[in-house]
Amino acid sequence: MTVKLDAQRLEAAATPALQALIDNQTYAGFGAAVWQGGDLFYERYLGRSDREADVACNHDTIVRIYSMSKPITGALLAILWDRGLWQIDDPVAQYIPEFADTRVYVSGGPSDYRTEPATTTMTLRHLFTHTAGLSYGFDENDPVDQIYHEGAPAGYLDGSYNPDLREFVAMLAQLPLRSNPGTAYHYSFAIDVLGRVAEVITGSSFRNLLRALLFEPLGMADTDFTVDDARLARFAPCYSPTASGGLTRMTGQGDARYRPGYRLWSGGGGLTSTLYDYGRFLRMLLNGGELDGVRVLSPEAVRYMMTDHLPSALLPFEANSPGVGYGLCGSVRVAQDPANPWEPVGVYRWAGAASTTMWVDPSNGIAGITTPQLMPGNMAAGDILRQRVYESA
Repeated sequence: MTVKLDAQRLEAAATPALQALIDNQTYAGFGAAVWQGGDLFYERYLGRSDREADVACNHDTIVRIYSMSKPITGALLAILWDRGLWQIDDPVAQYIPEFADTRVYVSGGPSDYRTEPATTTMTLRHLFTHTAGLSYGFDENDPVDQIYHEGAPAGYLDGSYNPDLREFVAMLAQLPLRSNPGTAYHYSFAIDVLGRVAEVITGSSFRNLLRALLFEPLGMADTDFTVDDARLARFAPCYSPTASGGLTRMTGQGDARYRPGYRLWSGGGGLTSTLYDYGRFLRMLLNGGELDGVRVLSPEAVRYMMTDHLPSALLPFEANSPGVGYGLCGSVRVAQDPANPWEPVGVYRWAGAASTTMWVDPSNGIAGITTPQLMPGNMAAGDILRQRVYESA
């Protein structure tokens, strides 16, 4: 451990900069916390989780973590790896036969397109690192994404499409790939497919696996795919920026998918959580897979999660992420970035569409989280906190 945090210096460096994000209406409110080893070095709740109802942010404010669900899915799969139930280069079709004959898009439009057989075999590695050739359907100018929007995944975004995970993944397998597996990085539904792999391996539902193997052992009582009536008052609304520089409360941002009865348990983006709960997850990772005397992962499995598994030819996974590879469902810094020399090699991190961020720095025993609820995503709170942590040490 080379970085030693000082709580007073961190307070002076971080809090004014984070408060400015409330004052200038970047966010309505958020929580921020940092741990080193077993100690909480920083915890602040700024602004309001619900401005209209004048509700303060708190450790138990429930937030949409969207893609911060992915590291949790990675941890679940790491538990199964610990038990010898899969290997990273296993073919996906070994678990989900619908992926046995994947085809790659060649040409044409959404209703009349041509494909050809994939020339490489899709593996679990490709799913973990978003190199399987799948998509999210976000790019309206991409022909494959247009095909996604012609099918059911478009309704996935607003909650109107409500299959179970088996049905959803089987449908994905029928869509053309954007590229041959292992040849290109593209952010996608791949982590949702891994949730189905976990179901096939164990014979249990993805939701029950998360509860039994992670949430209950770690005391993450408020982390789930749905928010019941008893907890609804703690569920923060989401905001979006206005043209005049203010904020407006969003309505209809897919909240139907968080209510009881929704069946698509998305390991890629479906969970809600709290700063307290997700902090316990981060502390478990910091402590090598154990928290408060309860072990859920071996130290080897935690290291495996935070090891770069991206095919070397694809580093970095995005042009604007120099020195960054991909572990199990999260990015891993593999080389220092000259533009941001303060971030250590080995940092494992990810973020969510509503601006939440997390990171784990195993070499220095540091973890942190921020929990805004703003869309489109703006990761300024997480970026500022992470930088101030290292620059103030």
